[in-house]
Amino acid sequence: MVFQIKSLIRYLQDDLEALVECAVETDGETRDQVFWALGNIALDCPTCQEMVQSSAALPLMIDVLISPMFMRSKWIRNLIWALSQIIRGGIRTLDIMFVQAALTGLRPVLYLEDSKIKMDAIWAIAYIAVDNVGGRQIDAILQTPALLERLIELLAKKRTIRAALRALENLVAENDAQTQAVLNAGLLLRMMELFGPMMPINQKHEIMWILSNIAAGSQRQIDLLFETNDIVEILIGTFYKTMFIAFASIVPHMLNMYAEHDLIERTLDACELLIEKQINYFFILENYQIMEALRQIAQNQNNCYDIHVKVAYIGYR
Repeated sequence: MVFQIKSLIRYLQDDLEALVECAVETDGETRDQVFWALGNIALDCPTCQEMVQSSAALPLMIDVLISPMFMRSKWIRNLIWALSQIIRGGIRTLDIMFVQAALTGLRPVLYLEDSKIKMDAIWAIAYIAVDNVGGRQIDAILQTPALLERLIELLAKKRTIRAALRALENLVAENDAQTQAVLNAGLLLRMMELFGPMMPINQKHEIMWILSNIAAGSQRQIDLLFETNDIVEILIGTFYKTMFIAFASIVPHMLNMYAEHDLIERTLDACELLIEKQINYFFILENYQIMEALRQIAQNQNNCYDIHVKVAYIGYR
């Protein structure tokens, strides 16, 4: 079995080299079909995706993307789609020079009329923002002229809002300086203008995580959160409807001591923010077993979250 897997991997490597060579030597429809094939190979399995990422495919695709006439080409759709699939979930094998070039090529795509191409381009940017290299890829996004502002503008478009939310969520997930840059671009005001009872629950979840990341930031960022256009009142009104039900149903599971450390941290930040603003929420959180989950964390001998649960646990007692 191991021999068969190794043989398949060797064959795939040979096939990838042949496809990339074909793309180098051709253009037009033939090259377009090669890019489409590379995207599909990356979708097949995690190992396949890693192999495509490690091949010469991405540098070649980026080189084509930034060529002067390609933006007006009818072949742009497959390249953008394939690029988004190859880097889906994040990319750590690409030199930052190529990341910067890719962002330069993706930025004008965000101004095209075709919503599908724009959506794929935004997802590609969102995956670049899944930063596994110490914040350099997020910095590259923030330093690409007008890119951040355009992502915020695209929150207003039905077809692109979810991808834009994910990209912005990833941008505020690394450090306070990067989060502040996103806030300075006007994210909170724009996001809360769109927030309301009719917003789909998956988009509300994205916003919840963005706000949770901001609430876990500097004191300046927490203050801005409370100062933005009655943001707490808007959220509380929504919590009484669909979002609080969804929030309350998943939080006890998120607070399980066996969950990932970062997930518990972010969930505790959101709970603490809610409790500090409205003491009456103790009783609602108790009803949904959230306070019980907090008490279990506080009493656990392996607890490393005392700084987060102190206010909630002692205040409730």
